[in-house]
Amino acid sequence: MYFLGAMLVVVALSVTTQASTPDAYSIAVLVPTTPFFNDIYGDPLAIIREGRQVVITTTYRNSVEQEVPFVGIIEVRAIDGVTLFLHWQSNTVAPLGNKTMGVPWVAPESSSYESRAFAITDFENPQVLSPVASFVTDMPCIVQCR
Repeated sequence: MYFLGAMLVVVALSVTTQASTPDAYSIAVLVPTTPFFNDIYGDPLAIIREGRQVVITTTYRNSVEQEVPFVGIIEVRAIDGVTLFLHWQSNTVAPLGNKTMGVPWVAPESSSYESRAFAITDFENPQVLSPVASFVTDMPCIVQCR
């Protein structure tokens, strides 16, 4: 759940896993790397400041020897666990290949944030394809940093 202007928006995603069958994917088909907050030059950021544009980047690694279509999801949560940002992108990753995904985001305030990345099959009949990878930033300095 997150606020968008004066309107409350509820995001609900029901994801199920199925028993192993020849056509079913297991939870370890794709493995996302840690979704880091980077500056516009690609350098990692440990502290996020209000109004600063960052790029959240992760790479999905395919662990099977077949092409895998997927929906990559990147989420940003506030320190209290509230989802502030949710982005998804449909992609296909080659057998044993990698697919990198990066999305821009601007922090609403200087604070600590958690970025999360995971993958599902699709939105029609979603099945989990990956574990959740996450990263938490440091708290910014309240007074001027030295």
